[in-house]
Amino acid sequence: MNGISLLVEVKACLLKNVENESFNFYLPPSAGYSKEERFAGHPTHRIRGVYELLKGKASMGFHAGWERPHWFYKPGYIAGYKPSFGCTNWFGPVGRESNLVMEKVEVVDLTPFGKFMVEGKDSQKQLDRLFANTMPKVGLINISHMSTPTRRVYTEVTITQLAPGEFLLITGPDQNCTTSGELGWELYLPQKDMAAVYQAIMEARQDEGIDNFGTYAMSSL
Repeated sequence: MNGISLLVEVKACLLKNVENESFNFYLPPSAGYSKEERFAGHPTHRIRGVYELLKGKASMGFHAGWERPHWFYKPGYIAGYKPSFGCTNWFGPVGRESNLVMEKVEVVDLTPFGKFMVEGKDSQKQLDRLFANTMPKVGLINISHMSTPTRRVYTEVTITQLAPGEFLLITGPDQNCTTSGELGWELYLPQKDMAAVYQAIMEARQDEGIDNFGTYAMSSL
C-alpha cells in the first residue's frame, strides 16, 4: 500500500468513526431505520467493473466492503436515500424491479459474494474437514456451513463440484438456489472484463425489456 492509499484509508476510517459515534451516542437505539445506511467514507476503494456505469443511475449502498446498487432511478422517482418509518421513496421502485424480475429479464450485481476455486487430489478431503456437510457430486450443488475449531458456524458457503476434485465455493447462499431459480444464471468473469460484458448483454436484449435491479428487490423476492 503506497502513502496516498494509506492516507485515503485513514481518512475513511476517521469519517466512519465520527459517524458511528454520532449514531451511538446522540441517537436513541429506537431511532434506527429499517435498511439504515451510514455513508461516511463512501465510496470505498472496493468498486467493481460496472461501478462507473451504474453509480449515477442508482442509490448505492455498501455490502461486505463493496459498493453496489440498492435500487435504480427512473423518471418521476425521488432519488437518493430517504429513510422513513412509513413508505420510503424506494417502495415503488423496488416493487417495479421485483415484478420485472418475474415477468421479463433483469440483471443484478453480485460482486460482494466471494468466489474461490479449490482443486487437487486432496481437495474433497480438505473440504470435508472444513465443512459440516457431504460434498456434492460432480455437477451438483449444495449449501454447507464452514465450522470453526470449536465447532461453531463460521460462515455459509455454496459449493459446486464442477469436475472430479474441482470445487467452486461462493460465500453465502447462491442466488440460483434462492432468488433467481432455474431461470437465473450467474456469470463469473475477471473484473477488467465486467463492464464490456455487461454492456453487451444489455444491448443484446433491449427488445426483451432487459433492465437492472438492486439488492432491495433481490432481498424481497
